Amino acid sequence: MKTTPSTIRLALAVRPPEANRSLWHSDDAQLAWFLAQLFANVDGVEVVGLLCAASFDPIDGLPHIPLESGDAGIDAVIEIGDALPEDWRAIFQEGGRCLVALRTGNDLASGAERLFFGKAPGEVPAFRHADAVWIFPGPDETNRDFFEILCGCLVHRVPLLWHPHFLESFLRDLPEQFSPGYKPGDARWRIAVCEENKSIAQNLVVPILIVENAHRKNPRLLEEVHVINTRRINTNPVFVDFLKTLDFVDQGLLQLLNFIPFCELMGRRANCVVSHQFHARPPHFVYEALYGNYPVVHNAPQLSSVGFFYREFDAMGGAEALMEAHRSHDANLEETRMANAGFLASLSPCLAPNIKAYSDSLQEAVEASRRARGSAARPVASPNKRLPRDGNSKAIVVYLDAGNKAAEEFSWLQKTYQLWNLHREYDLVVYHNPAVQPPMCEGLVARQLAPMADEDGFWSDYPFVNSFAMFRQEGEQEWLIDKYDYLLKTDCDVFLTANLRGLEPEQVLLGYGGYMEHPETRDEVVQNLVRIFKKLRISDGGLNHVGASIFGRTRDVLPVISDHLALTRRLLETEWKNGDPGKWPGWYRGVASMYAIHLAVNKNLQARDVRLNALDSFCLDNKITRDVLHIHAWHCVADFSKHKWFAGKYKPRSFSGIPDVAKDYCLCVASRSLEELRKLAAGSHNEKQ
Repeated sequence: MKTTPSTIRLALAVRPPEANRSLWHSDDAQLAWFLAQLFANVDGVEVVGLLCAASFDPIDGLPHIPLESGDAGIDAVIEIGDALPEDWRAIFQEGGRCLVALRTGNDLASGAERLFFGKAPGEVPAFRHADAVWIFPGPDETNRDFFEILCGCLVHRVPLLWHPHFLESFLRDLPEQFSPGYKPGDARWRIAVCEENKSIAQNLVVPILIVENAHRKNPRLLEEVHVINTRRINTNPVFVDFLKTLDFVDQGLLQLLNFIPFCELMGRRANCVVSHQFHARPPHFVYEALYGNYPVVHNAPQLSSVGFFYREFDAMGGAEALMEAHRSHDANLEETRMANAGFLASLSPCLAPNIKAYSDSLQEAVEASRRARGSAARPVASPNKRLPRDGNSKAIVVYLDAGNKAAEEFSWLQKTYQLWNLHREYDLVVYHNPAVQPPMCEGLVARQLAPMADEDGFWSDYPFVNSFAMFRQEGEQEWLIDKYDYLLKTDCDVFLTANLRGLEPEQVLLGYGGYMEHPETRDEVVQNLVRIFKKLRISDGGLNHVGASIFGRTRDVLPVISDHLALTRRLLETEWKNGDPGKWPGWYRGVASMYAIHLAVNKNLQARDVRLNALDSFCLDNKITRDVLHIHAWHCVADFSKHKWFAGKYKPRSFSGIPDVAKDYCLCVASRSLEELRKLAAGSHNEKQ
């Protein structure tokens, strides 16, 4: 890239490798390389090298920067773990330079270990004086408040990153007798347990309990169990006594090993991985196992869509997951390959949503550093090829299909969009059937898109898919990410309220879905959803009654919508095979998309990141309070009923102003022109003066 005076010169910092190990076998060093590749795609950023207290062989244009000369000509440093001395950090931050602490483990747990178990206290952690702390999904559940209170700076959750670059390099160097990659057909499995065993956050105890429990239930499951990184503990009396209680150890199935590269271990010794982590970043060997399509038994919520998932410290559940893997992995190998490939692709440093998430986080950190130290502001990072942000950064997104009813329903949304002058903050992005053209207004962006059934006959009897399949075309998601920070994806049959003005939600706001609310069929629906969670190995985060409307940061919304489409198809293909569609409100084919959004939300989001029932308010006699953002025209017979509206059953009514009761508000909007509504709104305002 061309360097200009405004370019941020960025360095990455990592700890030296352990004795007799290559730096590039370290997860942190690999992460530094991934970040270098990512920021190479960001205009205004130049990655100048890797800060490390020990020399190493440079790789792919990422040179070594010695600490003693490393602060010269560097504007920002991303420190991965505790890689830098405290005095170096203090000197570096003088003059407005930015320090980002990227924390990869569970600092709350490791801090408690130092406090209670007599471990060396170490230096002041990097995050204490950082301009921003970055944490991964998983650690943010338990560590976010810890960081925010102790360091008082920006705390951002950033996406997981991984790429097979190093694994493929290691594989090329293996001797010919190594044969990496899962090969089906073995009756007994050779288990690998590969945790670092340095902390409560990632250690061998739970995996060993899982293996032992599975062995007791199925003595024909195991051939060998290989546990690595045991040099520090294999003579510890507590560890020795622990092993003496285990049947598979007594039967000579255990092999304790020091460090061995994962690809070598799996190429010769093992064909299944059992892992455990406690609110920490998943170790890279898990990704390498998925890349080789090995069965992976794990408890990482971030990976719940792949491998064989169990919850938290549930060793009993882990044993069931291991036995299920032994029963089903070979039979489902092709499906597993596709799922693994899709998941690993989502971690790529070159993926547009990942680039934007890190670019935005770096931008905020640099700006915070300059504000804190009074430095003159100058341009900071933005993704390559980003569209000029000369318009709104928020969008309301819908699909407009052909037909008079669709046009009428869209008019409700459009009139309320114009009534409350939402065009000043939101674009109204209307994907539309080529047979219709949305009525243009200020802020409306029309994007022509054929119905799904025109592209794929599978959807011919499920036209509702069009309402959430608008981002499927290549480049469309990238366009949305580049142009908008926030998306509200909803349906046409909604009434917006003035409460949307000024809203940039930190959490993802979700609508309400009525697929679980009927007492007589709730158990049937829940049991089927639980079955599908297990079948697809998706984590059930306990987020229920989820509606199709969703409002949040674009990078959080798009994965949910993508999975909504894929999971709807999966349900339609695998459920209701006997031709019986079921009956509402039971397990009913007609609302497969409702079940799919339930699965997609629980797969992609965690409870702390969402606000349930924040959208799709009822159109009944409920008051429009400040937290009512938009009202859905529900399929109901009570007022306001769109069925009654289209049947012509509403008599004309007079209103002295814009009503503050939902059913009256909907009827008022549906029955009046925009000009009439504006007069009513002006009257309401005057009455309040």
